[in-house]
Amino acid sequence: MRYLYISVIEVDGLPETASFWSSTDPYCRIKCGTEQGSTSVKKRAGGRAIFHESFNFPMRATDLEIEILDKATLSSDKVLANGVVTIRARDGYCFMGPIPLRDASGDGLNPNVTLAISVHDQ
Repeated sequence: MRYLYISVIEVDGLPETASFWSSTDPYCRIKCGTEQGSTSVKKRAGGRAIFHESFNFPMRATDLEIEILDKATLSSDKVLANGVVTIRARDGYCFMGPIPLRDASGDGLNPNVTLAISVHDQ
């Protein structure tokens, strides 16, 4: 079985505020096939959040879906940015760097997420 190791390092280029009176509280949700995981919420992080959180999934798909959300207190969490990355499904594949995301906030920003990705056979 092949495994996908993902480390969410940071996200940048997000809106500084979620509303008139509050900073964004971002977290990252990733999904590969049926496997998914979420980072912790970074309270009052604003436009940049540092995570350094890792996930290890059995690799059942090659598309990695990424969503950056703002944790809401009284309503549903709001998607700030999203994107899809295609992973090369060969043993030893490695990537580390920023990945541009689509600005879902409508603020005309250029969000990106920095990931470290590797694929290994068990």
